[in-house]
Amino acid sequence: HRRSCRQVNVVVVGFGYGGKTIHCPLIASTPRLNLYGLVVRKPDLQREAQSVYPQAIVFNELEDALNDKEVQLVVISTPHPTHAPLAIQSLRARKHVVIDKPMCLNVNECDQMIQAARDNQVLLSIFHNRRFDGDFLTVSALSSVLPALSPIRWIEMAWQKHGLSSKLWKTQASIAEGGGTFFDLGAHMIDQLLVLFGGKRVISVHCVMQYHHDASVKSESRAHATLEFDDGSTGIVDTGSQICHSKPRFYVCGDNFTFIKHGVDPQEAALLKGNIDAAEEDPNTYGVLYVAGEQARTVPTVAGRWRTYYEGMAASILDGIDVQVKPEQIRRVLAVMEACIESTSNHKSIQVDI
Repeated sequence: HRRSCRQVNVVVVGFGYGGKTIHCPLIASTPRLNLYGLVVRKPDLQREAQSVYPQAIVFNELEDALNDKEVQLVVISTPHPTHAPLAIQSLRARKHVVIDKPMCLNVNECDQMIQAARDNQVLLSIFHNRRFDGDFLTVSALSSVLPALSPIRWIEMAWQKHGLSSKLWKTQASIAEGGGTFFDLGAHMIDQLLVLFGGKRVISVHCVMQYHHDASVKSESRAHATLEFDDGSTGIVDTGSQICHSKPRFYVCGDNFTFIKHGVDPQEAALLKGNIDAAEEDPNTYGVLYVAGEQARTVPTVAGRWRTYYEGMAASILDGIDVQVKPEQIRRVLAVMEACIESTSNHKSIQVDI
């Protein structure tokens, strides 16, 4: 189980959907990372983990992994309410930490995690893999696709489906408790908005949430959040679990162009089939760019690459390079989420400086 001199020993906490389907395969396929162990409690999942990754140590408890001096990086892929306490425990054990999104439940928890990382001089990063989706990379590159494009003024993002998550901790928890589609997938889209609009500050947040599931479901059925930035730009995030036909994934406008992109990045589907490198987008879902005075043009999607995140973590630990997704950046995401909760609770727009 010992690493080479240029590998990082990684322990993944949790072997549910995220740990099993996303984190473990990505880590195992990243040359400078070594999937050293997994923290798994349920006996059936322990057997499965050992079968799939026979070279890895299967720990019963996080504390057992933290006491192992060979462990350098802890990846937390557990239910949202557990993120902060598990991360702080790991950071205080002087382990670098990656947390699945959403980072935690609120800004207060985020601040405690950041402080724990600083106090113990270790790295803390959040797995916002959707920064490495092909559609997001394509939108990010629009200005280089056509230099004459004006700045982006308006972005709408949607992630909609018909059907609830099979995870009870997502459907039987309120948004403040980490439940619902908006807290889960909305975290990705708010992060994407903040990245695309660069250093612009959010000055106003208005959010509406609807609850039309049966009484046993505490999570929202739909959420619609509008963010106003200090230069007048607008960002919209729209999620729902009772939507029969989704809006475009991206609807992006400038003064002289509109870009529309449907579909979802193919990497997750490829991971489910066991080979992320086989991910290939259907050309029918390529985006379309409409420019004033020109013919509409199809824009092939830039290839997404989630493994870039973990390659970056290896470089941060081994080479001292800054982490790609910083906790201070995700603190802004959580502040926007808190403003959304306040807005929908009080039925009004919330003035902020985020």
